[in-house]
Amino acid sequence: MSTENKKTLEVYNKLASVYLENIIKHDTKNPAKAKKKRAEIKKIFKRGFSNLVEGAKILEIGAGDGSSSIILKELGFNPFPTDVADDFLKAIQESGFKPVKLNILTDKIEYRYDGALAYRVFVHFTPEDVKMALDKIYDALVPGGRIVANFMNKAAKDNIKSGWFDFSGDHHMGAERYYQHFDEPKIRRIIESAGFHIVDFFLFGGQDNNKWFFVAAEKPLGIKSEIFDYIENEIIPRYKIPGHSNEHIRQVISRSLNFADQINRGFSRFRAFSR
Repeated sequence: MSTENKKTLEVYNKLASVYLENIIKHDTKNPAKAKKKRAEIKKIFKRGFSNLVEGAKILEIGAGDGSSSIILKELGFNPFPTDVADDFLKAIQESGFKPVKLNILTDKIEYRYDGALAYRVFVHFTPEDVKMALDKIYDALVPGGRIVANFMNKAAKDNIKSGWFDFSGDHHMGAERYYQHFDEPKIRRIIESAGFHIVDFFLFGGQDNNKWFFVAAEKPLGIKSEIFDYIENEIIPRYKIPGHSNEHIRQVISRSLNFADQINRGFSRFRAFSR
């Protein structure tokens, strides 16, 4: 865990309530804009987790005020929000969830999930921190599970530079936090080095619609990457007929894996009980 991340967490532990007040203040100034932004985020989450079935378990890193968890629930998923700051955990609980206090860089993830969300989280992580977090998320996902995340685009005109910064106006917190931006090649290298297979990658947000990199990446199905690529590029497209889109095919695969995982867990409990 880097010094940058550690000190930034200390700021949020101390000033999370200020951050939450700023969000409310900012959104109430322009409700129409806030509503439009929420709709865009919902669309992005739906696209990112297009391979997951209804009820899929999604681990959310840095859930903040709980708004992302609400969107995930509206999409039919089963979110498991986590955060570090106590005031964030309280806000998440007030949104109707049972949050878990979790530092993705230092704490153990106890269960396995179908997906993981890190929305506006890696903005405070050094490249080394991102790699460490992705390694842990990879281990926490079932085969075929998906990570959805976003990163600040280094080339965007309206982005701040990497380093320590505090905003003015509605987002002023009174303390600097560490921010990290990336370019596309670096993001791809980090994600692939953690073992993930990138399935979606695009830019969105900001003045020129390029403020953020969006990434959706999957944990391979326990087979060699060459075979995975062959199935992805040669086999799945053959079944793209009316009623059988790529997303539908991946949903069938995901549902089968979830079913197999439940059976394996059931057998494990039965064997333990029979001893």
